[in-house]
Amino acid sequence: MEREKHENMLMAIARDFNSIDDLIETFLNFLENKTDYFHVMLNDKDVEILSKKYDGAILKNLLNNNNCGFKAHSREQLLIKSFRKHQINYIMRKQPYIIENEEMKNKYLTSCDELKKVKYMPITEHINMKKQESSSKLDSDVHSSNIAQENHISIWNGGKTDKYYWNQALKEINLELPLNEEIKPNDVNVQITNTNIKIYHSGVLKLEGMFYEEVDKQECVWSIEDKKKIIIYLEKKRENWWPCVIKGDTEIDTKNIESKKNLTDFDEKTQGEIRKFLLEQRMKNEGIPTPEDLRKQTMINNVLSSKGSTFDR
Repeated sequence: MEREKHENMLMAIARDFNSIDDLIETFLNFLENKTDYFHVMLNDKDVEILSKKYDGAILKNLLNNNNCGFKAHSREQLLIKSFRKHQINYIMRKQPYIIENEEMKNKYLTSCDELKKVKYMPITEHINMKKQESSSKLDSDVHSSNIAQENHISIWNGGKTDKYYWNQALKEINLELPLNEEIKPNDVNVQITNTNIKIYHSGVLKLEGMFYEEVDKQECVWSIEDKKKIIIYLEKKRENWWPCVIKGDTEIDTKNIESKKNLTDFDEKTQGEIRKFLLEQRMKNEGIPTPEDLRKQTMINNVLSSKGSTFDR
C-alpha cells in the first residue's frame, strides 16, 4: 500500500515533465541542492592530512561537515545495483526473450550478479520458480507470523524489555509496544498522565506502570504502525537521561549513553526516516510544499477537475 501510494504521487508529479529524463534530472537536482546525498565522508586519516593543509573557514567547514553524507562511491554503487535489479525485473516480465537468447542478452544487457543468477535458466522455468517461491513464502509467513522477526525502532540510548522497545534523547522518549496481532484504532485505549501509563487493546491491559520521572502529558502522543505496533512519544518534564521508562523494568547504565551520534551509525531504514523528517522540516521552514502537501493538492485538483463534480464548470 505504501509503495502504491508513493508511485501514484510520483505519477502525478511526472505529468509535469516532458520526459522521464527531465524527471530524473530534477530529482537529482533536488538531491544536490536540498540534501547531503552527494556529500562524501572522509576517513580520519584524510581529515588529519587536510587539517594540516587548510585553516580558517575551509578547516571549519571540513571539521563540521564530515559527520554527514556517505562513504565514497557507496551512493553510485547502490544506484547502479538498484538500476540493474529493476531493469532485469522489468525485462523478465516484459521482454523475457532477451534473456533467453545468449547473444541478445550479451548485446543489450550489462553483465552483473543479478543477471548471472538467471544465466542458465530458461525464463519460463525462472518465472515458475518465482511463483513457487512467492507462494511458499506466503504460506510460511502465515504460519510463522507469531515468531517472525519484525523491524523495531532503534534502541539507541534505550533498550528493550519483554514487552517493549525504547530509545531516548534528553527531552523525549519513543516507545514501541508490539502486539503481533492486527490493531484497530477503536480497539486501543492509551491513558497517559504525568506519572503513569496504561495501554489497553480490546479491553486487555497490555502495559501499565509508573514513569521513571514525570512527563508532560499534553505533549505525549501515540500512533499505530504496520497495524501491529503501538508507538508512544513521551516528552520529559526536564532534560535528563532515564535508566528506564517504567519503574521496576530493566535499567540501562546512563554513564554509557551517547550524547551525540552520527547519522551513519543508524541502520539504513532509520537513516531514511531521519533524513525524511529533517528534509520535511527544512521544506516547511522554507515554505516549500512537502510530498504530503503535493499529494493532498493532487487529490484536490482531481476532485475539482473531475466530470460531474459540483466544482466543475
